[in-house]
Amino acid sequence: MTDENEKLILEELRKISAFYAKTYKLSIGLLVAFGFVLIASIPIRYALAHKPKPLETVTDSWYAARTIGDRGDPQKAIEMVKRLIAKTPDYYYGYGLLGSYYLELGDLDGAERNYAKAYELYPSEGHQKELEAVRRAIENRKNSQVPVVLPK
Repeated sequence: MTDENEKLILEELRKISAFYAKTYKLSIGLLVAFGFVLIASIPIRYALAHKPKPLETVTDSWYAARTIGDRGDPQKAIEMVKRLIAKTPDYYYGYGLLGSYYLELGDLDGAERNYAKAYELYPSEGHQKELEAVRRAIENRKNSQVPVVLPK
């Protein structure tokens, strides 16, 4: 091999080496950029995966009933709680929840009836106070023409 051939081969090897060096740097840059995109998309993917279900598709549960009521639809919450009470009629929590939703709708008689059942099943101080407050409101309503407004 001549010196001229060796120089040509070395020159070709330098070109190949420079090409691989550029390709390597580009690959690393692309991986870093992809990593940033992936990390930045985590909150978006989480939000999409955990968006609230429409209320019509929610399975009956005490948590779902409470959520529906908290979202401002006590009538739908009442319907769900009634279905749940039909399955577990001795569970005091359902009657207390029903009482609070009837109270929110202004139905003092419905609230009193359900708070009384909750107190009967689980005679706690909290249930007793709720029941007494509703009974006082019913009595005040009977004794006056002024509408009674209960605090929420």
